[in-house]
Amino acid sequence: DHSVDLSRARSPHQVRRLTTRAGTHFIAKWFDDSTSYFRSLDAMNHHTIPLGTQAPRLIAHDDRLKAVLMTHLPGEVAGDDTARDPVTHFQVGKLLRQFHESSTPNPSAQATTDLASGLSQLTEELEDDLGQVLVAELRELGMQLLDLGPQPLQPVHGGIRPEHWMVDENYGVQLFSFSSSQYDPWIKDTLDLERQYWRYQPELKTAFFAGYGKTSSDIDALLLRGLLAESALASWAEVVGGSSPKKFHRRVWAEVEHAAGCTLF
Repeated sequence: DHSVDLSRARSPHQVRRLTTRAGTHFIAKWFDDSTSYFRSLDAMNHHTIPLGTQAPRLIAHDDRLKAVLMTHLPGEVAGDDTARDPVTHFQVGKLLRQFHESSTPNPSAQATTDLASGLSQLTEELEDDLGQVLVAELRELGMQLLDLGPQPLQPVHGGIRPEHWMVDENYGVQLFSFSSSQYDPWIKDTLDLERQYWRYQPELKTAFFAGYGKTSSDIDALLLRGLLAESALASWAEVVGGSSPKKFHRRVWAEVEHAAGCTLF
């Protein structure tokens, strides 16, 4: 009987909160593309169930409309203060462990091969701009990734950022927006946290892994370094190919150096 548009300006998907006459809230989401729709549907059918009330539950879906109807999560999207609170990162780590272990790991070399290939392609494209030292480090990183061989793939959320965390005083942290979910090495879910938060506040990383109940291995660290490098190079390619403010230019270059360096871990 009543609806509120919750769609985000940067997102191609449409989201509305629906309210019945009895005052019950539901969330309806229409996806712009089939890939995002089926990823979200797969996650909600199989991998969010162990999270219980810490994630929305699927009510109905329509393949033709690429739409899902799900339960409403109470609370507010995490703000900056909450996003920098160690308690929040502890809870996110705890929830992600449950999500990652909702399916038996499936060993595959595809993820490392794709990562090494993407890194190599970006390095070749940017070779003249990066300089010999960085190029040599990035090529060595690519070879190390290829040498890893098959790695266990698990369901990952794919967008672990505060904008996908709902926080409520009774329910704590809840995860939503599973349209980027896929099967990858679990460490991939720490990529945005490493880039945006842990690099500057290492106590948040400590809290996350305390909640996760598992530390990252040398292989996990290498995979994350590869992911960081690929992300940084992709951003640098955009800077090189267009006009951007000097401040943004310096920040992206700092990310390239951070990802390619040997002091990450």
